[in-house]
Amino acid sequence: MEIGPAGASIILMLKNSETGFLEDELAQYSIGEDDVYFERLFAEGDPEKGLQVHMRLSTDPSGRELTDKEYEDILEAYEFDRFAGLAEVSEVDDCVNPTWEFSFSFLEDERKMEGIIKDIIARHREELAEALKSLDAPNEELR
Repeated sequence: MEIGPAGASIILMLKNSETGFLEDELAQYSIGEDDVYFERLFAEGDPEKGLQVHMRLSTDPSGRELTDKEYEDILEAYEFDRFAGLAEVSEVDDCVNPTWEFSFSFLEDERKMEGIIKDIIARHREELAEALKSLDAPNEELR
């Protein structure tokens, strides 16, 4: 990740399915100040879907450490419906903070691809804000 005058940039690398190594740079995208949510980004070939982008986003790592209960409450409150038609979403279990993986088709058009990435991050930021708000609200369903 690089930080420039317009904020952070991320590089999309092609992952070799056989070796697991990141081998070729496909593109670079500007994500502004939303780099705080960013965990990883790579593309991998899928025999049925073609080249798929895998992007992991988490909670803001500069925030306080979450309790186990808060961790679970955030995962429970996070709504995948917000990403319907844009990306497939799954929870990632082996991370310290709540983390989600977004999978979607790679586009050669860098401007459109950057738009998709920014849209996913913006929706993630909004969804995460709602989930975090639920921690502060006296909601019996979450507590």
